[in-house]
Amino acid sequence: MLEALSSNTHLVELSLRGNRLDPKAAAVLSESLLRNTTLTMLDISANEIGDEGVDRVFSALGQNTALTTLSLARNALGSEGVQAIARGLELGGFLCSLNLAGNSCGPVGATAIASCIRTKGNQLTDLDLSSNGIGDQGAEVIAKALHDDVKLVQMDLANNLIQNKASRLMEVCERCSSLRTLNLQNNII
Repeated sequence: MLEALSSNTHLVELSLRGNRLDPKAAAVLSESLLRNTTLTMLDISANEIGDEGVDRVFSALGQNTALTTLSLARNALGSEGVQAIARGLELGGFLCSLNLAGNSCGPVGATAIASCIRTKGNQLTDLDLSSNGIGDQGAEVIAKALHDDVKLVQMDLANNLIQNKASRLMEVCERCSSLRTLNLQNNII
């Protein structure tokens, strides 16, 4: 089925949520993404892709100009996987919406995403990093990445063990004129 995606010219949205996709399936998916030119939304959340699989998917996204929305929520991604995502986004691609909720990127992954946010030409307008355990350290680097050139409109940092840096995030909202929605619920503010 994943192989058929590469030659499909009609499908624009695909949800493979909760299908137990593993790193091997991610490799097949990445090959299909290299050739597919119509898919704009892909939901592969609640699978078992892990760090190895996400590295393969993002190696293909640098060459895919169609995909704008990607959900990798709850895929057992750690900081290595999120660093691979950030590298992929820095190389190019046209992702506007990225959902990484419910993974374990921690402060290291948050630092990689912050670097990506600062990259000139970044297209992200919607970023969900909720339930990733970024803590104060991750919140601080995300706050430093927010500035006027950033295109983020929505950012979800709920359930991240943020304590002392929530006020810092609120302060930088003044500098980041594009940001309209910031979710900080269920932190220890």
